[in-house]
Amino acid sequence: MKNRFLWLFLSFILVFTFAGSGWSDEGKEPCTIMKPDRETLERWIQDYDSAPRAYMDEALKLSIPLKGSYSLLSHLQYTASERNQGSCGNCWAWGGTGVMEIALDVEEGVSDRLSLQYLNSCYGTGSNYACCGGWLSDLADFYSSTGYEQAIPWSNTNASWADGSRSCASGSSLVSCASISTSPNYPIASIVEETIPTFGVGQTTAISNIKNILHQDRAVWFGYFLATGADWDNFRTFWNTQPENVT
Repeated sequence: MKNRFLWLFLSFILVFTFAGSGWSDEGKEPCTIMKPDRETLERWIQDYDSAPRAYMDEALKLSIPLKGSYSLLSHLQYTASERNQGSCGNCWAWGGTGVMEIALDVEEGVSDRLSLQYLNSCYGTGSNYACCGGWLSDLADFYSSTGYEQAIPWSNTNASWADGSRSCASGSSLVSCASISTSPNYPIASIVEETIPTFGVGQTTAISNIKNILHQDRAVWFGYFLATGADWDNFRTFWNTQPENVT
């Protein structure tokens, strides 16, 4: 049995809100974009509003530099080319699993790559298939469910990523849940998403709140909403032209 999580918090941010027009199969896109219907989007916003607020360390506010950068990537076994969801709309799970990996290293001093395939194979099928989209609360609920309170190393049998060619229309994983080895594992004592106040508080406060969480060595999960596909194309073009050290 590997080391135990003492506790785990997932912090998240709702940056933009705009209703989409139904689920999509974006298999030809370099990265799948989730397009939730209005009911689903309203549920995600409600999850953001109802989640407990993340703890802000008042002492840190006086020591955090106004400018500069701060990265938690040193806590990850990070190779960018290996973190590719393909046509599967489970970016929500990739981001959440990255938060778990950082928490494991910060809390337990264990640097290990955690399995995305475990959730993708065991989460559900049909319209509930992980490739159909989701939210951070969905990941927290999954790992709180009876029988799934454990993080599985990427190196376990059948636990490495295999669903990059799948989409929402596929309806199920290429890898059966039962075929993934759950030993060894990292048992999870507690997992809950928390909200970092960024919406309706002003830009300066929002940035300060994000910095406060990062300087507590707690990772941040972002949710972005834009109105149209053209807006996403413009966003990706802008981001890809920025220097690597943009903050």
